[in-house]
Amino acid sequence: ATGLEQPIWDPELHRFWLTVPGPVGGNPSIARINPVTMMVDKTYTLDCVALTGTGSVSITGMALAPFQHMLVSACGKPIILSALTGHVFNVVTQVNGGDEVWHNPGDGRFYVTGLNNVATLPLVQSLGVIDAETSTWLQNVPDVRGKNPAAFAENNHIFTIVQINAAIVAA
Repeated sequence: ATGLEQPIWDPELHRFWLTVPGPVGGNPSIARINPVTMMVDKTYTLDCVALTGTGSVSITGMALAPFQHMLVSACGKPIILSALTGHVFNVVTQVNGGDEVWHNPGDGRFYVTGLNNVATLPLVQSLGVIDAETSTWLQNVPDVRGKNPAAFAENNHIFTIVQINAAIVAA
């Protein structure tokens, strides 16, 4: 597969997790890799049509929270599931799924960037805030051109990179 992104280490299961984009006409998946055997020992396939109503092979970022709650940016949305069983707890519809995602252990929240789906027009790029324990969306914060959130857990400051374009550079 191409487009493999944001692998994570699961310290409880002693395994790596890796997002795997689907083949054309297929579905994306999450692979669990045993570092001793270097083999995939579990795979969760995400049916984008069933989960979000849209056909997609997209899957990018992934973050792990306590209780083995995992957020993946897949099928165009943030999807929260159990790393133990693959059970989907929630598909967040209030913000689109971005590229890389983050879990902040300081405040117990997931962060994702994407278009704000609850704002009135025009839709703006936002930082989506999701409760990692209950898997519920909390709020969107406008974040023009922001992507790839990260957090400093000691003070709960959240950061995103800001993409610039040629017109911004020229100005």
